[in-house]
Amino acid sequence: MAANYLIMYLVVSSVLNNSGLKSKIDNLQNEVLDLKKILNENKKNKPDDTNKN
Repeated sequence: MAANYLIMYLVVSSVLNNSGLKSKIDNLQNEVLDLKKILNENKKNKPDDTNKN
């Protein structure tokens, strides 16, 4: 059973590498990481308005 999963993984990864989808997926992952970083920086720089009451 583990061999079947390994074969499926190898086939899918080979298809992704050959089709150019892998580079697109990598680019999307990098963009998501950049957005997370920007959101975290904005959250740190934003003043805390919860103590106004």
